Formats: sequence, C-alpha cells, structure tokens
Amino acid sequence: MKINTLYELLRHGVEKFASRTAFDMFNGESVTYAEVGRRAAAVQEALVGAGVKAGDKVDIAFTPQINEFRLRRSVQLQITAMRLHDPKPLCGMILEDELPVTEASSYCPDRSAFVKAWRRLQALGGSVAADLDGVIRQCPHGIEPERFCICLMVLCELGLLKTVKPGSVFGAKMVSGSAKVNLESSELIKRLKARRS
Repeated sequence: MKINTLYELLRHGVEKFASRTAFDMFNGESVTYAEVGRRAAAVQEALVGAGVKAGDKVDIAFTPQINEFRLRRSVQLQITAMRLHDPKPLCGMILEDELPVTEASSYCPDRSAFVKAWRRLQALGGSVAADLDGVIRQCPHGIEPERFCICLMVLCELGLLKTVKPGSVFGAKMVSGSAKVNLESSELIKRLKARRS
C-alpha cells in the first residue's frame, strides 16, 4: 500500500494499529492511534462546521514553542487562528503588476505549472478576460490561483501573451506565431527564485 498524504498515514494507523501507541506525551501518558483518529475527527468536524470542504486550503497561524518536560525538549506549534484561504488579495496584486515578492515567492511556478496554464488558455480559445473572480475560476485544476496568475504575468512579460484591458481586472490574448522561450529568463521568475533562496 502506497501512502501519499498525512491523512492516509493516519487512517492506515487507525485501521491497522488502533490499540497501539502512536506517541508518548511528556507527562508519561501514551496516546493510541485510535485516540489520534478521534482527535483528528474532532478537528475535521470543526473545520466542516466552519464551511471547509474537501480540497479547500486553510490558512493556519501558529506560534512555534519549545516544550521542555523531564529534560526532554520538543518543538510544538500553538495554533492561534485558522481560516479558509482566500486567494483574491494576492491574485489581485499579481495581476495589477504589484507583485509582493515575499508573499508570492512560495507560488513560484515550475515548468509543469506553465504547461497547465498554457493548455488552459488554449482551451479558453487563446484568451482570458475577466474580473478577479473570473480569472480565479478559470484557473486550471491542480494549480493554485496565485501560481496561475504569476504564470499569466510571466507569459505576458515574455511576449507569449498580449495584455488587453477591456474594462476587466485582467485580460490577455495569446500572441499568434509565438515561439518557445526560456522561462528562466523572466525577471519575475528571477525575483521570486532569489527570494526563495
């Protein structure tokens, strides 16, 4: 059985090893896989109650802390807030060419993201023209809206898309006869990569 996600690992542990110890607490108490599963289900219930659906992204704010007990030290994360992720603020800044490099650097697209974005543009008839919500809705499956918006801006920068402003937040059309380009030559990509390193 191949396990790809933390959820799959947890589910496998609960199904196969329910009564076994998953981890030991600092107070000497042991927590079984079944108890971890119950606690995870409680978190899931709270998130669903807050409107989170499968596939949604959740922003979590936390404070890292050092927990020291009986001469044992470990890192713990104290969650201070959770909310459903909203891509609109960052996407709006990206499409207005006001890229906040610090926030956007984690969305630096790789080649596969550009391929998905290009294929999506082809499926849309070679252009995208919409308000911010519309651009986000046109985002291809498997790519975050922020990454898609960066792809659009890089494709414009490299001359593969021509920007048009038909009164919408963003509009771009594929340039006919456009040739292959070196994505690494994009100044935008260089800035994002420099921030990540």
